[in-house]
Amino acid sequence: PELARSHDVERSVVRRRYRKEMGEIFREAAALMTRDERTLLRLHYLDGVTLDELATLYRTSRSTVHRRVEAARAAVMSQISALTAARLGIAPDDRASLIRVFQSDLRETLAFVVRDT
Repeated sequence: PELARSHDVERSVVRRRYRKEMGEIFREAAALMTRDERTLLRLHYLDGVTLDELATLYRTSRSTVHRRVEAARAAVMSQISALTAARLGIAPDDRASLIRVFQSDLRETLAFVVRDT
């Protein structure tokens, strides 16, 4: 419980400190995604469409949809990591910590990235 509270406080501090910069980075990462990637992530993470429902929608197997969702998620997180390195000029350990915060809130992070698509 004590450790969990400590992590919650750390995440809160990091979110507040980098809120503006990360918002800009998220918008830029979204602009670098393909329309298909944004749509797939929006459907799954924002609209709550299940993998089975996506498989039906895309007329493919659940495992294929799962791979596509994971590839799109990995691509956007990679973009976010690269943009964070380029924009913030913070030490690699601090950058890794920042990225971990946003990965721990993956659904909210991706929702922010794809919400206007």
